[in-house]
Amino acid sequence: MKNRFIIILSILSAVVCLIVPGITRAQEMVKVNILLYNDRVPPVPANVREAYARCTLSDTKSSLDASPYYKALNDTVKALQDRFEKILTQLQAPMTDAYKKIDAADVQKKMAGMSQSEQIKYAMELNKQMGIGQKPMTPESPKVNAAIKEASTATMSSAKDYEGMKGELSANVVRQEKFEQQHRDIDAWDTQQEDKLPQVSGGEMSWPEPKALRALKIQTADKHIAVANGYLKAMHDDFQRTYAKAKQQYGAFEEKLEGVNYGDDARNQQMKQILVSKQMGMLNPLGILLSTSKGATQEAAKWYLLRVQAEAIK
Repeated sequence: MKNRFIIILSILSAVVCLIVPGITRAQEMVKVNILLYNDRVPPVPANVREAYARCTLSDTKSSLDASPYYKALNDTVKALQDRFEKILTQLQAPMTDAYKKIDAADVQKKMAGMSQSEQIKYAMELNKQMGIGQKPMTPESPKVNAAIKEASTATMSSAKDYEGMKGELSANVVRQEKFEQQHRDIDAWDTQQEDKLPQVSGGEMSWPEPKALRALKIQTADKHIAVANGYLKAMHDDFQRTYAKAKQQYGAFEEKLEGVNYGDDARNQQMKQILVSKQMGMLNPLGILLSTSKGATQEAAKWYLLRVQAEAIK
């Protein structure tokens, strides 16, 4: 019986989606150009020293955190995400309200012994009882239709890029492993060189001579820094590609979206949902830009910290 009720709800869901286009609710659209937020993302640092300057040093001076530097923009993006989700919930509310008019127990009782065709017929009757007669969609303006078309174009472009991303991800993994191996090789070299350093004795204990150790650790840090600067160059190129791709994919849609007051001019719920959903999709490349910049900053800064620690050896 429970399965039959689920079938009824599925039928009602499909029917309600078709019949609510003329129903509207007051909702505050996000009337901002999301692409402009991409310009606010700090690019990947040019070098490890710049990355270090973006980070907050822990009280123990042993670790770094780039989060405070990016916090304001991260909070802004999170707030935008929340606003989009709220709007989409409001746009979908007519269907939710329609469900609230259904007495689940009564429906299950009446469904007893019904065939599937009878269930469909019963679902249509429930729609009539709820006062939601089927209505044709209200014609949209040419501007809204143009915005919807651009939303579709952006969606197809994103889907095409998704296929291409598989190859990019694979190449990025190989590249990342290369950098990590270079750092491991430097650490191995450092261990070998440290074993060769002159020792200072004190009782039964001995340790590397401080000046020689300091010189070695600075040299080791500089080797790591050279690799890290190469890593930053690669990440900067990734950042720029993401930035350019977002502008290419969403530039025309953003222009059309502004022309219809970010969906306010649309007359049908479905059209509003399409426009808002695609506008929210513009947060995806923005999030990638943020994570790329922050991740590169955090990774590169630790190698400059290594040099700072080396210089402090006495």
